[in-house]
Amino acid sequence: MFKTNESAYFNLAPVFGPDHHHWKLVEREIATPWLHATVMVIDRGVEYAKTVMPSDLTTFLEMANLKASGARISELQLMSPAWMNGAGRWLLEPIRQIDIARSADNELIHIYVTQEGKNYYDPSRTPAEILELTNQHTVYYTNLS
Repeated sequence: MFKTNESAYFNLAPVFGPDHHHWKLVEREIATPWLHATVMVIDRGVEYAKTVMPSDLTTFLEMANLKASGARISELQLMSPAWMNGAGRWLLEPIRQIDIARSADNELIHIYVTQEGKNYYDPSRTPAEILELTNQHTVYYTNLS
């Protein structure tokens, strides 16, 4: 989840309307992965891009499955914390595919496959635990060519 503070609120209601709230700053207190998606929208014959940052896979899939007319995901990136990517820092990488699977103790595991073919597991898994995953199936795929 993202956290906001009232002091970071920026009133753009005169431009975007009262149903939208804008923030100059958002925070994350827990080092968990989140997604950064570019959505192409067609409105009254005009195509434009908007960026959304779902805080978790469930929220992303709900958004992606809405199938709003004239909207499509053109780019998806994973913001992964150091514990997940092994790089010692946060990384933002293009995602080619997302799978879900079950662990030996029936925990739901999210598997993010980067454009370069690296697999990231959330929650993290040892190599032995990865071999024990079952019921793996793809919930998101894009051709990044």
